[in-house]
Amino acid sequence: MINLFLASLKFLTILPISNKKQEVDYKIMIFFPTVAFIIGSLCYFVFVMLNKILDLKVSVFFILSFYIIISDFFHLDGFVDTIDALFSFKKDKLQILKDPHIGAVGAIYLVLIIFAKYVLLVNAKNIGICILLLPVYSKTALCIIGFFGKKMHNEGIGKNFLYSDFKVLILSLVSSVAICLLVLKKVYLIFGLFLINFFVSFLLSKYFSYKLKGINGDVFGFVNEILEVVFLFIFNLSFME
Repeated sequence: MINLFLASLKFLTILPISNKKQEVDYKIMIFFPTVAFIIGSLCYFVFVMLNKILDLKVSVFFILSFYIIISDFFHLDGFVDTIDALFSFKKDKLQILKDPHIGAVGAIYLVLIIFAKYVLLVNAKNIGICILLLPVYSKTALCIIGFFGKKMHNEGIGKNFLYSDFKVLILSLVSSVAICLLVLKKVYLIFGLFLINFFVSFLLSKYFSYKLKGINGDVFGFVNEILEVVFLFIFNLSFME
């Protein structure tokens, strides 16, 4: 299990982890929520330090930048490629997904989604909890879409994270809920958040399986970014003190 954890940590972050024993496949998703909580904890620690010497708005800007960097720009890249494919008039959308260049539409949506996260975080009622749980919520969505998604024919590393092992889904969900209960301690809100997460992730998995004939790594990135905005939006609508 330790090799699965290390592989997950290496895959989701830029941390210099040496782990040659474990191949990158769907089994490491068991630890996605745990690694996400580690990422959130690092971000929270940096935020607390910054907020002591900087204005809140400036601290949020830097913490978002830190979060993007520690995640190695991984999901944003997939988000942009997916947006370009969805808004393209070309029939072969898979070729657009493979294109390393950023299109105009993708660039616009990249700015919009980062700005949306910034605004929602700045106005969050409990920004510390938001920072801690934001990565956990989005990585849980990846575990869900990996279970329900359809494989895109020979499309990169993303196909390794599409699975049918119910045990992996359950273990990832249980660990995610446990982390949220530990931090949030509001059962009704956690229930609502995960119900929406499951519903949105399921719908997106079916949509992309139809629209793009399957799920690849870029789509995983897209789902990650969308669910982070969903989490922040719901959190801002909650009545937490």
